[in-house]
Amino acid sequence: MEKGIPMPADAIIFIHGHMGCPAQFSPLLPLLHTDGTALYHFTLPGHGGTFDQFIKSSHQQWQSAFTAFVRELQTEYKHI
Repeated sequence: MEKGIPMPADAIIFIHGHMGCPAQFSPLLPLLHTDGTALYHFTLPGHGGTFDQFIKSSHQQWQSAFTAFVRELQTEYKHI
């Protein structure tokens, strides 16, 4: 953010389901962005690439990556 502009206190993370993708949340973004809340799409490891990448990914990788992402955001936002 630019100097002098306060960071939003809140962040929302959109995480897709097994057969979903971040684009499924696009219709919601204009409705939620108006209050200044920070919005994030999170793509699970193995998603958004090739089928081979997907089948080599695991639930444990997904959980670990998402947990790390949330922890990172917790240093910047009051509420997630």
